Amino acid sequence: MKVETENDFSGIDGDHPMSQQFNILTYSLGGSAIPLGFFRDWRDQEPESGTFYIGKCSDFGVGSMVKYDSECQSLRVGRFVSGGSRLQFLLNGQHESRTISTYMFCIAGFGLMADSVDLDTR
Repeated sequence: MKVETENDFSGIDGDHPMSQQFNILTYSLGGSAIPLGFFRDWRDQEPESGTFYIGKCSDFGVGSMVKYDSECQSLRVGRFVSGGSRLQFLLNGQHESRTISTYMFCIAGFGLMADSVDLDTR
């Protein structure tokens, strides 16, 4: 898992009062909080790949998570963003996002396949 953040990031504060439940990222001014166990894969383990960007002064509640299933997936969260407890981001590369629907027609038995659509005619 690759975590990226602002240029003035100064480290993780292991002595912070909330460090038992969060990774507290510190900056020259402000901080961000990422709950422990936030990054998961589809086997509910720490993912080996993927990218996460978090801006300064952003945080998520206890039990929140992001699930990755491939290395090309990334999630970008800007500055001053907060998410409540148990917020979930489910990144899944199996849903075609360049067609009229993200529904997986190929497994529904409708005889429609994403590759039968010419995606380059825009």
